[in-house]
Amino acid sequence: MTGTLKEAAPGAVIEIRKNGTPIGTTTADENGRWHYNAVGLIDGVFTFTAHTGTASSSGWQLTVNQPAVLIVPYVQHANVADPVNDRQTLAYYQINADIDVVVPDYGMQPGESIKLYWVGRNTTYGSEIQTVANPPQPLRFKISKYELIDVIGYRSTRIHYTVKRGTAEPVLSHTLSLDVTGYPGEAPLVSPTLNTAHDNIRVQRQTGMGTSTTVEVRGLGTTEWQSTSQTLGSAQYLNFPVSAAWLKANDGKPVRFNYSVRLKPSDGSNYRVSQLLRLDRL
Repeated sequence: MTGTLKEAAPGAVIEIRKNGTPIGTTTADENGRWHYNAVGLIDGVFTFTAHTGTASSSGWQLTVNQPAVLIVPYVQHANVADPVNDRQTLAYYQINADIDVVVPDYGMQPGESIKLYWVGRNTTYGSEIQTVANPPQPLRFKISKYELIDVIGYRSTRIHYTVKRGTAEPVLSHTLSLDVTGYPGEAPLVSPTLNTAHDNIRVQRQTGMGTSTTVEVRGLGTTEWQSTSQTLGSAQYLNFPVSAAWLKANDGKPVRFNYSVRLKPSDGSNYRVSQLLRLDRL
């Protein structure tokens, strides 16, 4: 902070007071100007004055609003351990459901705007904005299980959030790294492909698939479409005609495709699921 006290002689000692309590001193120059670096102030609104001898300045107000330390968000689930060194591991097939990502109380202030970001394998998802309540409490953001499926075996999924206070620019939090694992020792199933007419999905044979492997394809848009099951046999790929009614209902809209695989009949309901094929506009 800087000011001028006309009554101060060159080199005079200037005492700075906060709400009437002395907090430090500085010296005046030949024009009565002074500079003081106030440290250790907590959040709040304070009145400061400058004094030398019997002379004093008019008071001025200063609002102190220290930037919060925005600690990492975290995934909260019974089968997910707390973060260690800003990293968590999630075994997808133990969950097979949507998850909650929690923004903890980092020193929240009522009215702050929080937005969560999920940076996955080939897309970034930004959540709807949530507002900090009064009194503040941790905020939960829902992440679709399909976003988890898309990053099975991908070790660079990053989760962070931004905080916007009033008219200030949003502040970025520390980042959580999330490892989503599948079945041990198995490579992720790559996404299917779609023909240029958008009416046929193809699934390629991959490591671990045999003649009795069965495959089903799923389309996700305004509604969900699921194909009938096909057996791979000796083929190198399977073609799945996409429902014409589903295509019409989702024309011009963003959609996602993936497929599920039962490697052999003895697997029962233990299906593997593939990464997503995304189209911004069908």
